[in-house]
Formats: sequence, C-alpha cells, structure tokens
Amino acid sequence: MEQNQTNISVRTEIIDGIALIILEGEMDAHNAPAVRSKVDQTLEAGINKAAFDLRGAQYIDSTSIGLLVSVYKRMQQENGNICIINPSSRVQRILMISGLDRYFSIFGSLDEAKLYLNGGE
Repeated sequence: MEQNQTNISVRTEIIDGIALIILEGEMDAHNAPAVRSKVDQTLEAGINKAAFDLRGAQYIDSTSIGLLVSVYKRMQQENGNICIINPSSRVQRILMISGLDRYFSIFGSLDEAKLYLNGGE
C-alpha cells in the first residue's frame, strides 16, 4: 500500500484480468499525480478493464473526476471498460452531482463488477 503526505492510499491488484484499484482517503489535486502514476503503472501491463473501489475514499474533487474520465477514455480506446465499486455515500453524491453516475456503472461488489467487465451484463 502506498500512502503519501496528503492522506491517500492506493492499492492495486490484478484479478481475472481486471485492474482493481483501491483508493482510500481524500483524493484531490495535491495527490492526483501520485494516484495517476500508480494507475498508469497498473494499466500499462496491457489491461483494458479496471474497477475503482472507492469504499474508503472520503472525498474526490474535480481533479479526481478528471482522472476517472481520463481512464474511462483510455479504456474506450483500448476496447475496454471501467466501473466503480462501493463508493461511499459522500463520493456517490459527488458522482451524481457531476453527472458521472450516467457514464460509470456503479456496483456494490467486486463480483458484480467482474461480471459486468467480462461482458456478463
């Protein structure tokens, strides 16, 4: 687990060909570059499916939203997809206010996300 001075931790795992990106803490403009770097490292392994687990994310700002959109566009170019798992109620509200809930599929479990990302839904 990597944690920087601005209260964010990023863990990544590859599960059944899906990059699981687990974010905990506050994701904002100060730590977005570190998060982007970790996400890029994970996705450069040729993976075109990603699930962002936001259960532990307490806050995301516009820079964080930009990161999610950037990964979404990258996955689209690579004929892949991304989704969001377990957003906290606060983060889910931000996603709704920003309109991103219309673009990102949001699931309550990794199993649901895996089914979606592997073409089962």
